[in-house]
This record gives sequence, C-alpha cells and structure tokens, in this order.
Amino acid sequence: MKKIEKSNFIDNKKQLPEKAGIFYFSQKNRILYVGYSSNLQRAVSTYFTENPEDKNIIQLISLTDEINYQIKEDLFSAFISAKMLINKKNPEFNHYIQNYKDFVYLGIDFYNPPFFKIMENTQDDLYYLGAFESRFMLLDFIESLNKTAKLPNCSSEEFPCELLKLEECDGYCLKDNPEKMKMIFDFYLFPKGDFEKELEEIREKLMDNLEFLKAELIKKQLKIIRNFYQRVKFLVVTKNLNCVVEDEKYKFHIESGLIKIISNSNFQTEFQIAKVDFRANEILAIEKKNLAEAWFVYKKVNKLNPGLIKQIYKENKEKLIKTLS
Repeated sequence: MKKIEKSNFIDNKKQLPEKAGIFYFSQKNRILYVGYSSNLQRAVSTYFTENPEDKNIIQLISLTDEINYQIKEDLFSAFISAKMLINKKNPEFNHYIQNYKDFVYLGIDFYNPPFFKIMENTQDDLYYLGAFESRFMLLDFIESLNKTAKLPNCSSEEFPCELLKLEECDGYCLKDNPEKMKMIFDFYLFPKGDFEKELEEIREKLMDNLEFLKAELIKKQLKIIRNFYQRVKFLVVTKNLNCVVEDEKYKFHIESGLIKIISNSNFQTEFQIAKVDFRANEILAIEKKNLAEAWFVYKKVNKLNPGLIKQIYKENKEKLIKTLS
C-alpha cells in the first residue's frame, strides 16, 4: 500500500493515479473506511467536496490523517481486495456511508396507468425490478421504448393522455388486460430479441438513405434498451446463482448471487450472507446494498461459465412466466 498525508492530497489530488484500485482512509493506522474504484483519483476526490451532504463523510474526513491506496489490474480485482479487507478489519464508516442509498427500483403495474413508476423502495403494491444505480437510466429506457415502439410513458394516472392524442402512444391504457400483460412481458420482462433486430434494421436503412442524425438517435436508443435488457437478465439469474467458479487467482463459492467463500492454495476467507425473505412481487428485486457485488459476480460467472448463466436464465424465465401468467 502507498500512503499520502491528507493535507498533501488536499493540496494536490493528482498524487493519486487515475487507475483502478483499492483505497482506505486511516487515523493513526486505524482503518476508518475502505473503498474501491476504476479511477482512484476521481473516487477519493468525491469525499473531499466543499459541502458534502452526508454528515458521516464529514466526520470521516475530519478523523482521517492518511490515505492509503493500491493499484489493481481491473475493477473486479479492486472489489475483491476491498471486500476481503472490509471483512478482516470491519471499518467503522463502511457501516455508515451508504453509497447505494440513491439507487431505485422500477415498479410495474400490469393493468393500470401509469404502468411504470420509479420507486425508492419496494413497499407499494407493484411488481419490482432492481435495484438500478440511476433513475435516469430507467427514464431513458421508458422514453426510448415510447419513441421507438409507441409504448407507454405515462406521466400520471389520468388517461388517455396527450401522448395518445398526438399518436405517440398506442394507448395501452384502453386495451384489455391480456394485451397489457403481453406488452410488459415482451418489452420489459422477457424480451425475445426481435425488437432489437427490427431497430437495427431501421438504423441500417437510415444509414443507407444518408439520414445520419436519425440513425444515430436509433443507435443511442438501441444501446439504452440493450443495457436494460442485460440488467433484466441479471435480475432473473442472480438470486438463483449457486456455483463454484475459479480464475487464475481465486476460487469463488457463490451463494444466491453473492460471494460466500474466496480461497486459493494459501488462504480461505468466508463471508456472512444475510437471508432475506422476498415477497412474490420482489422476485426480480435485490437489496440495494448487494447490487454492486451481485453485478460483479454475475459478470464474472458469465465470463468463466456463460453456459451456466444461459441455463439458469432459461429455467427461471420459464418459472416466472408460469407464475405471472
């Protein structure tokens, strides 16, 4: 670990590299808080803003006298190092500072407008997907489907709304329940890929006709849609992901999409995984605090054993369709 005095860092933040790694704040060799990032300089700098909103961050910085860091080859390696150090040292401020508190869920009403709501929690009587890091990601996705397929982008419970009058929505608020359910299944929960293919064909035709601005807009919307669909696939899989995978450094025992044990020839570290009872409408919802780890694990397993991810997705997709139908 390399060290920087807090006062020196405040004077020159460029002392920290713009590379992936692990960092921790300490006071007289007592570790106060551990973090990781793809950009150490940017990540640590966020804790030194002039007016931090979190009082825990204010207290953390006031107690800190030294910043320690270590460069890692990638973000996953940084995450693993941070997880093991937190497990070993149990830093006080890792319990208080919740970088995930602004994450959100997508709440779905299968039958009544607004069909989609961005929610801070999962307490209302809706069907939930998430968590997601950004509400803007969800807003962009809902808008992209509205622009490309005239799907709902309801702003209130009042219907039919202005979008239908302007012919910018196909008026699912007026359709029967089976049509509403099919729309949500095909475009939001279990997309088949046909729609993405159609959009790609539209983009190619626009390019052929030299309509580059329209083609670029479709490309942007397609990227937003594909990103969301990848997250839905992750949510279908993650809580059903129980396996052992191994890379060149570690063996990972995965339980319910989270890391239970990390080991190699020299050590073994076990982590506590809290059991959570999810309601029927929370099958595709996970706790905000577990999102980052679950996503890292999903991507790692998908890299090492993509066939397993495909199998789990297929099996649980079929179960969910039967449950919801």
